[in-house]
Amino acid sequence: MSKYKLISIIIILIITLITLSIHPTNQIVLYNYHPTFEISNKFDPKANIKKVIGGSIDDVNVDTNKINFSKPGKYPITYSYNNIKTTITIELKDTLKPDLEVQELTIDLGMKVEARDLIKTSYDSNRSKIKFKQNYQFNEVGDQKVEIVICRGSNCVTKQSVVHILPKDTTPPEIIGIRNLSVLKDSDIDLLSSVSVKDNQDDSPILTIDSSNLDISKVGDYQITYHAKDRSLNTVKETCIVSVVENKKIGSYDQTNEKVVYLTFDDGPSENTQKVLEILDVYDVKATFFVTGTNEEYYYLIKKAHEAGHTIGLHTYVHEYDQIYNSSSAYFSDLKRIEDLVYSQIGLIPKYIRFPGGSSNKVSKKYCHKIMSKLTKEVINRGYQYYDWNEDSEDGSGELSVKQLIKNATASTDNNIILLFHDANGKENSLKALGPVIQYYQKKGYVFKGIDDNSYVVHHSVDN
Repeated sequence: MSKYKLISIIIILIITLITLSIHPTNQIVLYNYHPTFEISNKFDPKANIKKVIGGSIDDVNVDTNKINFSKPGKYPITYSYNNIKTTITIELKDTLKPDLEVQELTIDLGMKVEARDLIKTSYDSNRSKIKFKQNYQFNEVGDQKVEIVICRGSNCVTKQSVVHILPKDTTPPEIIGIRNLSVLKDSDIDLLSSVSVKDNQDDSPILTIDSSNLDISKVGDYQITYHAKDRSLNTVKETCIVSVVENKKIGSYDQTNEKVVYLTFDDGPSENTQKVLEILDVYDVKATFFVTGTNEEYYYLIKKAHEAGHTIGLHTYVHEYDQIYNSSSAYFSDLKRIEDLVYSQIGLIPKYIRFPGGSSNKVSKKYCHKIMSKLTKEVINRGYQYYDWNEDSEDGSGELSVKQLIKNATASTDNNIILLFHDANGKENSLKALGPVIQYYQKKGYVFKGIDDNSYVVHHSVDN
């Protein structure tokens, strides 16, 4: 071998060894060896790995334990793979000005106010220092303009707002809807759904309940306590008795072989109720009246219908959808009012309910999402039963002809028919159709009954 060829081989070997020492077969290659990030940005240390020579990014361990991601500064990060460690320095910066939204605040005279109380957005607020620009005194009734300084690190912004100071409040909140309740054993009951709270100055008083004594799995009477507190720390409490009763649900969801029409009237008593009672008496049939509180001058007819052997059910007191279906507590508040009215007339409170618009109504969606899904379960858990219908005269949809009403009301061939009519002012054609409808079903061998605890129950599909 020539001298020059040997020298060339030696040089090549030296270069190879140098290359291998600089670029080992197992190596982590990064995009950035001195990365800088804003504290507010999410940092993924593995996203900084460009490639792993001789391996996979998933096999790399990253040690970020020495980084305080909430504090600006320079911190080490160590990447480890096959006993090879690469340590770099990351710099966290906080150069963005805080962007928190402020709001106006209403207080009562004497309340303490902190600058943070006027921050509307909670996102990122814990990383910001928030203070009033000066020492404001909120000791006079009226509107107080304030400036709020919001800082994150050395980056600060000043925002303006207003504190509305109302007179000193010494009046406690009022708890609405408290009453003794009956609930079914082992039921899933929401004891706050029928109760609400209001205050003379605070729009959002806090309502809580102490039901620690209640054992829903055991029949008996239990005292529970509702507590309400307003922003001035005025408090009030109310108690009621919850009676847990045996889980015996009302009615049957299966039709019987007996041919029965459950003739039901919504929206009475009205100017037509007396005439309805007279027609029913002529044909010797019993019906069910789901009553309202809208016509005070005809309340006495509730008692008259009851004494004639007809069933009284609960419809609604006001029959205003925006009020009834505004919330669960609004519904149960209305239910209590119609219960009280019926009790004043007949001395008992029925457990038979018809929801305004039926359980399948869609109008409630405008006022409270999923309220019917909740109410249909809640009334059952409270020992009520609600009744929809499987035949409708459609006299509630407009001024239909007598002929059309009769056709609609006699279309069913079910053994057990819950037939919907309306006992409301102006329903003259309903009165005219009533006799022929009764005669039709009687000729078909049907009997007419008022709803009782054993009656057939129709439930529509709930759409809200």
